[in-house]
Amino acid sequence: MNFIFTKKLITKNFWLMFIAAVTLLLALFFILNNRVQAASDNGERMITIHDRSTKKVVVTKADSVEKVLKEVHIDVNPDDTVDPFPNTKLTEKSYQINIYRAKPVIINDGIKQYRIMTSHESARQIMQDADLPLYDEDIAKLNRPTNILESDGVSHELIIQRATSFTLVLYGKTVEARTQEKTVGKMIQQKGIKLGPNDALSISSKTPISKGMKVEIWRNGKQTITEEQ
Repeated sequence: MNFIFTKKLITKNFWLMFIAAVTLLLALFFILNNRVQAASDNGERMITIHDRSTKKVVVTKADSVEKVLKEVHIDVNPDDTVDPFPNTKLTEKSYQINIYRAKPVIINDGIKQYRIMTSHESARQIMQDADLPLYDEDIAKLNRPTNILESDGVSHELIIQRATSFTLVLYGKTVEARTQEKTVGKMIQQKGIKLGPNDALSISSKTPISKGMKVEIWRNGKQTITEEQ
């Protein structure tokens, strides 16, 4: 009997706590909504700023992201990324502003090494920030430093394995091509080129791929001629 009574009491307490929690959430929602509405009626808007691990909520009449940040004394460096952009005009009742701070990144591109400041964490965007090309055939590996004490503040190391560039004449059309493959035959397979029984290669399929080489493929003795008019 006592067990049944205790079980009913626990169940009752659970539902009371659940109802209290829901009531509190609804109250907070209405308070926040009324605050936003009141701010809107006064020409103000509510802005939530996320900067690293900090969160700041302000009510302001500033009409652009840049003015909001200036008003709350948040400095942004040229290498930092602000979303939305600083020159974005504010017209809605509330906004979320995210600030992504730039960090030092080392780029190892063959025998060359670059150190840049960037707020991005994808290989393609980091290469864009460094004003360096990244082709589809290149291999990019983004790693965190293994020894933080010896990293000198570097957040990531980007290692670029460049594809070999060569000239490909495909049925009379000349293109600049790149590949990670080691031989002409493997390159043809990798690019999905199907050779017919009467097609011909200008060099052996076993020829190693080297930078600047020229590979020609002819089909049935014909070629495509492009003429500009």
